[in-house]
Amino acid sequence: MSAILNDLHHFAATILLAVGALLPIVDPLGGAPIYLALTAGLTSEERTRVAKAAQVTPMESSRYLAEILGSPVYLKCENLQRTGSYKIRGAYNLLSQLTPEERARGVVAASAGNHAQGVAVAAKSLGIKARIYMPLGVALPKLAATRSHGAEVVLHGHNVDEALAEAKRYADESGAVFVHPFDDVDVVAGQGTVGLEILEQVPDVEKAMVASGIILIKYWLEVGPDEQTRRIEGRIHDPRKVWKLSDMDLKSYSRWYDYSRARDAMFAATDSPWAPWHIAHTNSKKRGRLNIISHLLSQVPYEPLPKKDVKLPRRQRPGDYQEKDHSPRYIPAPF
Repeated sequence: MSAILNDLHHFAATILLAVGALLPIVDPLGGAPIYLALTAGLTSEERTRVAKAAQVTPMESSRYLAEILGSPVYLKCENLQRTGSYKIRGAYNLLSQLTPEERARGVVAASAGNHAQGVAVAAKSLGIKARIYMPLGVALPKLAATRSHGAEVVLHGHNVDEALAEAKRYADESGAVFVHPFDDVDVVAGQGTVGLEILEQVPDVEKAMVASGIILIKYWLEVGPDEQTRRIEGRIHDPRKVWKLSDMDLKSYSRWYDYSRARDAMFAATDSPWAPWHIAHTNSKKRGRLNIISHLLSQVPYEPLPKKDVKLPRRQRPGDYQEKDHSPRYIPAPF
């Protein structure tokens, strides 16, 4: 039971971190300098747009869980959304910005349930034709709900990955706009409105986490524009790295200064004495990682473990054992 409660404690902390602009480490890598900084950097226009499809859900405290965990616990009730989850936010934020020509082509997505319903509801409210690919064996209530929202449902594949691949193929073939469940800037920004609501409804959310004993350390991994260009061009031209390139990388590159403003807004909204942001220069990945590890160790209290006196035991004598020739089984060694 104690192990389960411990996992629940970490899970609750992870959820609070992941839904807002509170990720412990934001890594620009070779692509977006900001992913979840969009959460705090959303404009009032974007928030107004999402509000047309998603309601502001309440934050409810749980006395039962608080007593078990020994710290305040708040639950963001996104199950009260029309689709039963927060996915309507991202889907509507993207679809509502499509041009008339894009809307005429329709949209396509793939999901096992929540994203499917979000896209279906958003498309119906905007008068856009939607096709949703769902894997064989999908939960019948989710299948029925998606169809009830007016989407054309196509069952394909044995898992979401196979359904996603087919949806992408259909988008390339038909010209329909592909709505990725997470690898899209506007989808991420729409989902991020959950984080803004949490910050407004429970402004001391990070303070409560720290007070409960969680060590909250937030790093911003800074990459300069020239280095970002070098990394993305490396992915484009190197066949060994091109698989790492995503549409989100390219969008983030073109919107560098939008993201920079969003980063500044995130710092203003979430930097505090009890959970400050730490910035690490990572134009050099190796030096950046070593500096982060060094700084992280300096922030976490720990006691050195007593060193054990370990001695290498004497190896047994071979006796009558004769080494066999296993060379035919050796793999090629070109390196």
